[in-house]
Amino acid sequence: MKIFSRFFVFAPLLVMSGCIWTDVTAPLNPDEQMKHRQSIQPTKGGRACSYAILGVVAFGDHSLGKAVRAGGITTVSSVDQTTSGVPFLFSGKRCTVVEGN
Repeated sequence: MKIFSRFFVFAPLLVMSGCIWTDVTAPLNPDEQMKHRQSIQPTKGGRACSYAILGVVAFGDHSLGKAVRAGGITTVSSVDQTTSGVPFLFSGKRCTVVEGN
């Protein structure tokens, strides 16, 4: 019985150990970006972020439009999305990063 109780205590910890911190950057809709990609050298960048705390409080705006306005961009070259935080606490930050001219 002791073995089962230890298993149920340590198994979830082992499973969650890979999810303690997340920091990922990924292109937003990469197939669509490659189809419409313009061959320009980006000179400007814009970022817009939103935040979540314990899955109860969420605030901010990580929309594409806000990132474009923040960077003063008129021609978009690429759009990426970054996510960082602690998944099992439902806390973290999500940002949209835009490059262009």
